[in-house]
Amino acid sequence: MNRFTRLQRAFCVRAFYKNNDYYTVVHRLYRTHFNLKSLRHVPSANLIKHWVCKFEEAGNTMPDKSSGRKRTSRTSMNVDRVRESVMDDPRQSLRLRAASLNLNSSNGSSHYLERFTFSPL
Repeated sequence: MNRFTRLQRAFCVRAFYKNNDYYTVVHRLYRTHFNLKSLRHVPSANLIKHWVCKFEEAGNTMPDKSSGRKRTSRTSMNVDRVRESVMDDPRQSLRLRAASLNLNSSNGSSHYLERFTFSPL
């Protein structure tokens, strides 16, 4: 979720161009236009610079959307590998199992290891 709306970003870019590229004037106008008492909720000068540069390059100020689906390693091949590993050694920890199967635990791919809870026979 974005901290600033499209309307707020557009207001800052428009105010920047109308007021001869002065960030302090943009801050003041932003506070009065959106009825804010503190500077805490006002975008910083660096953020306004970023929005202006992005507007000049791309024609909008919103962040780029990621392309396509999120990457996942939950493939049928990996699921089968995990299942075989659990059957071979059900007492092995999740961390060691992820390391032995070359599953990166930092990206959440070892999350589905917890799915395989087999009870001993």
